[in-house]
Amino acid sequence: MNAARSDEGRWFEPGRPGSAWFERAEAHVWRFALRGALEAWPAWLAALTTEERAEVMRYQRGEDRERALISRGARRQLVAEACGCAPADVAFALGPHGKPECRPRAGAALGRTVEFNVAHSGAWVVVALSKEGAVGVDVEQHREVDEARLVDACFSAGEAAAWRALAAERRTAGFYALWTRKEAYVKATGAGLGKPLDRFSVTADPSETAKVRVEDEDDPAAAERWTFWPVPMDAAHSAALVTEGNVTSIGRWDWPAA
Repeated sequence: MNAARSDEGRWFEPGRPGSAWFERAEAHVWRFALRGALEAWPAWLAALTTEERAEVMRYQRGEDRERALISRGARRQLVAEACGCAPADVAFALGPHGKPECRPRAGAALGRTVEFNVAHSGAWVVVALSKEGAVGVDVEQHREVDEARLVDACFSAGEAAAWRALAAERRTAGFYALWTRKEAYVKATGAGLGKPLDRFSVTADPSETAKVRVEDEDDPAAAERWTFWPVPMDAAHSAALVTEGNVTSIGRWDWPAA
């Protein structure tokens, strides 16, 4: 069973793109606070393609425009640094199941192959990268929802039972632990919406970080292939990270103004 292990006690460090961060671990997760990342607007906007800039400016609400800018701008800069090339040399395309992938632009060369994933919700944008294999990340803002109905409708029978076994005051945290872990997993596998959420199970206990595992009806070897890592957020958000392969260390980075 794979499990988060080598750096459970070391959470997010202040970081900036351009600081050789990618060499310090096998996989990384960056988190960007919407308001805190405003200072990077000019540089990130300039790094985008014409099409990406048009997509960003199409949003009418300032918060949506900011979220789109961070999602695209931070992704482009971080992926380029991880690949050892200029931001303009990176092209993005959708894989067979709609998962974004990075490729070199015509005439450009990438120094290495990098897997990445992006998620955003509420006040945060999160970018994950790995040099070892596929990676998936999810972040969710806590909202008033019918948790019991969604657990029964979307999760496996085992997960539903484990969630109901939690103390009442821990069920909201448990619900979002389940939700983010499952979303991160389907994003990492590339299955997306094509993967029924009740065909695999993860740990429901939000306090579990070193024992999170996946049992997948479609992949008996999933527990050995995938590693779940804790991604602590603020009290209003939950997040999860999943990596493929022999990842033993994670770099966790905070945009400094966050």
